[in-house]
Amino acid sequence: MVINLKPIKNINDQGWKHRMDRRVRLACLAMCAALLALTSFLFLKSLFWHGTARETVPLVSYNQTARVDYRVYFIPGNNLYAENSLGAGNVYMTNFVDYITTSFKYTFSADRVSEVRGEYGIVALAEALAGKENTKIWQREFVLLPKKAFSGNERTVSVQEELPLRLPEYNTFASMVIKDTELIPNEVNLTVRWNVDVEAVTDSGQIKDQIAPTLVVPLVRKAFEIGGEPVKEKPGAISATRSVPAQTDRKKAALYGAAAGLSAVILALLLRFTGGSAGRTDPLEARFRRIVKKYGYRMAVIEGEIPGERGNAIPVRSVDDLALIADELNKPVMYRPLSETDNMATFYVFDEPKLFVYELKKEG
Repeated sequence: MVINLKPIKNINDQGWKHRMDRRVRLACLAMCAALLALTSFLFLKSLFWHGTARETVPLVSYNQTARVDYRVYFIPGNNLYAENSLGAGNVYMTNFVDYITTSFKYTFSADRVSEVRGEYGIVALAEALAGKENTKIWQREFVLLPKKAFSGNERTVSVQEELPLRLPEYNTFASMVIKDTELIPNEVNLTVRWNVDVEAVTDSGQIKDQIAPTLVVPLVRKAFEIGGEPVKEKPGAISATRSVPAQTDRKKAALYGAAAGLSAVILALLLRFTGGSAGRTDPLEARFRRIVKKYGYRMAVIEGEIPGERGNAIPVRSVDDLALIADELNKPVMYRPLSETDNMATFYVFDEPKLFVYELKKEG
């Protein structure tokens, strides 16, 4: 009788592959479960645990407004202007200008205040610019009104001041400087500034602030327009910071929610489609592998058909009994691996013409 044998290591290789498939599956499941847990935690955190943010809260609000109105008066009996003056926003012929009247009004208002103190003054700065970069080459400051104090105990405190500007005097001054220096500048301007400093005492602290409207009058020109910043408004506040709940970051929550949903889908697919052969071991296969592990050192695998297998077969009750017979006869134990069609493995001990057989079948 001829029997084809193959090395038993092939059976062990199948078990090794099975174990590796199972390990890979478990590793994938663990990674997906960890990712699902992490993204779910981040999603819930982004929805319900926002942390805190710092918010600035005004305790006392106040506002300063300063306005300078002006009117240009002409020399009586001039040949150009029928009226004696023009208001703001016009072009004025220098040779016919007599003086400029300015009217200044400043108002401080707050929603809560106990005492307001301040001072204001008026200065004029004549300066000349020359060169490609309009570099300042000379300047002269004139004090038109020394600082004057004001005060009040109301929420709104106002001051007013009238001031004439003798434009011919400043043009004469600029012309003399140009003549004496023999340097003709690109432009000469007279900047008139109303400087206001204010302090206010409130139940939430002290306010210190300033504001300065301006008029800019070109000098030594045949005609001119008045510019500057005649109207200025400056709000302010005494503020404090406090901690408030932070707003939900909707983009971040959506991102974490999508990641958690994707992780859940992948985990469900892994459980659904890898839960068979990779997820659990068949009981018959487990019994077969235990036998091979126990007696593998004295076993060989059979390939093909065994002549006279059914006619000479003597069945035994267990593989242990078959091993005892093999020991008595000093014969090896041979077997045919699990068959996918028969769902059975068969173990043999040959003692011609007798054939001792143990068939491993599903229980029940």
